[in-house]
Amino acid sequence: MTTTLREPSTLEDFLISLRSFKQRFFNVVVVSCLITIGIVVFQPNPTSAIKVLPKAPSGSCVDCVNIPTTPISLKQAPFSRVFFTGSVYAVKDKDYEPSEPSFGFFSLWSVNPTDNQLLVAARYCLPTNSLSAASARLSAITLLDKKQPLLTIDQSIAENPAQLREIQPGYNTPSHGFGDPFDDQFLNPLDENFDYAFGVHLPAVTCSAGSDRFNLTKLTDALAQLPNKTLQVKLVFSDGETQNWHLGKETVKAIKDLLAIRQQMMTKKRV
Repeated sequence: MTTTLREPSTLEDFLISLRSFKQRFFNVVVVSCLITIGIVVFQPNPTSAIKVLPKAPSGSCVDCVNIPTTPISLKQAPFSRVFFTGSVYAVKDKDYEPSEPSFGFFSLWSVNPTDNQLLVAARYCLPTNSLSAASARLSAITLLDKKQPLLTIDQSIAENPAQLREIQPGYNTPSHGFGDPFDDQFLNPLDENFDYAFGVHLPAVTCSAGSDRFNLTKLTDALAQLPNKTLQVKLVFSDGETQNWHLGKETVKAIKDLLAIRQQMMTKKRV
């Protein structure tokens, strides 16, 4: 029986293991190199993933609005939208009594492209005679949101104090004349409409009417920050009387468009 020495066997096993390790190490190195080369060769150009935006032209703005160019009269212009009269860009608004449309607060917000002056002209016809009796003038307009003041317009540049204005003349209702006295409903104890039988005089409908114009140049930032919602309007008169009306949501938005147009025109002038 032949006896095999362990030393040679152990050395041979060691050499075999060493060769196997070297082969595996070489394979790992080769694979790693190929992966590295593949990443370097096939990696896309980093700049190709970046979308290059065209350079904005000089004098452009982010929130530019379309500037109307076709002139339209104040009477024909739509409410709560920017329009061009041929001389100014403007927005008009109205708040009135449905039962008597002549009663109300009417405003015109405008920008003059010549000097970029921002103005608001206010007209009012209010169902009270006290303002006209005192020749009161509109001293301030305060815009409020849920009764919280947002800004006050008080830089008056022109004024027409309140005057009494007749918007509907008085008149007499027709009577039935005087025929058969027993045909007169006045004698009917169940008829409470006594006045029509002999005719009634209805007095004239009047209002305290006036107008004022205010400069808004110092209020551009405050106007730009107004919430896009219907706001309360408080009219403050020189005699201490106040009147409450509203400024429509769409008008508030249009006023901001008017500010954007003004900014566009100012930017173009600087370029």
